[in-house]
Amino acid sequence: MHLTQKVPFSHESSRPFPMKQSLPLIKKLKPYQVKEIEESKNDNELDMQQVWLCNRGILIYVGQNESEQCLCPPNYYGDRCQYQNQRVSLTLQLRNENFEKLNVIGIIVTLVDDTGFIHSYEQFTYIPVRDCNTKFNIYLLYQDRPKNITKNYTIHIDAYDKIDLLYLTSWTLP
Repeated sequence: MHLTQKVPFSHESSRPFPMKQSLPLIKKLKPYQVKEIEESKNDNELDMQQVWLCNRGILIYVGQNESEQCLCPPNYYGDRCQYQNQRVSLTLQLRNENFEKLNVIGIIVTLVDDTGFIHSYEQFTYIPVRDCNTKFNIYLLYQDRPKNITKNYTIHIDAYDKIDLLYLTSWTLP
């Protein structure tokens, strides 16, 4: 028969989570193990050409021949992320007095051209208690590269009550 004793929970009686893992001390390593660690550090170092190959992107190796390709962030494009996308930068800060009775507000921001085509959009949730002093930085990208200068673009901001799924209001910025 195995007996267990119940102990009230406290900081002293609880075990740390996740369990701490200790790494072997260098003094305990054998000379050939230290040499392997030093060699593996050198294998992981990239030369300067590889670091700058993708400008602001991430260099990946694809396929069995490990051809170099770049993963570009949304505001850059090109085979080496060498071109900047044209974009609209918008910073929004909502004030609590406008939404004091509501708990959770969904905000949708869209970049629309004069034909009604949506070029890009962002969505975020505004909770007045948590986000009353938060500034939301939004980047909206044009679909065309470069943007079509014959079109007029506007930014639409729509607000919804996410609890009751009700439309609240809209703003349009030329």
